[in-house]
Amino acid sequence: MNKFKAFIFDLDGTIINSHFFTTDFLQRVLKKYGNIELTENEVNKLFGPSERMIFMRFIDREKIDKCYEEYFNLFKVDINKINLFEGFPGVLESLGSAKKKLAIFTGRGRELTLYILKQKKLLKYFEIIVTSEDVENHKPYPDGVLKICGHFNLHPSAVLHIGDSPLDIACGKKAGVITGAALWGCKDKMALEEAKPDYIFHHPKDIERIIL
Repeated sequence: MNKFKAFIFDLDGTIINSHFFTTDFLQRVLKKYGNIELTENEVNKLFGPSERMIFMRFIDREKIDKCYEEYFNLFKVDINKINLFEGFPGVLESLGSAKKKLAIFTGRGRELTLYILKQKKLLKYFEIIVTSEDVENHKPYPDGVLKICGHFNLHPSAVLHIGDSPLDIACGKKAGVITGAALWGCKDKMALEEAKPDYIFHHPKDIERIIL
């Protein structure tokens, strides 16, 4: 199936195995600056908007910058403990060798997204990186996916969007692209499958099979 000309990847839970760190760091700063304790499941339900937008729901406006700075610094301290999922960056190299266009669409804010990609030596693989701060509406709205399709000047049917969350599948479907579920990184496989992705990938290497 060589019909896809471009691939859009989510970042966290799809390329990088960061769920534990993201959850832990959010819990820490929300407790410190907002005096609120959230369970892992409650934190999971917050994902979609950027970190700053999440903080604005719970923390006084005058504390947002300090909270974000501490959150960012936690990533800096532990960045070497955050690993790529097995199969990356190999699958990106394979897609690039096949002349496929690559993009990132993530709910993270732009500054931290670029920091993580740079530290993990992933920036070189992607022509365009779109974060929730680069669009009017974050996931599950299709704005980010449509922005990438426009950048590549491609019809959505020529684009495969891969992510580990039902939000990824929802925004992909609303944009009219083909969707793929990254089961290797998701926390709720049943919910992801119930979102009815067009493809289900159990391992990153499975993605390479559709370009052979």
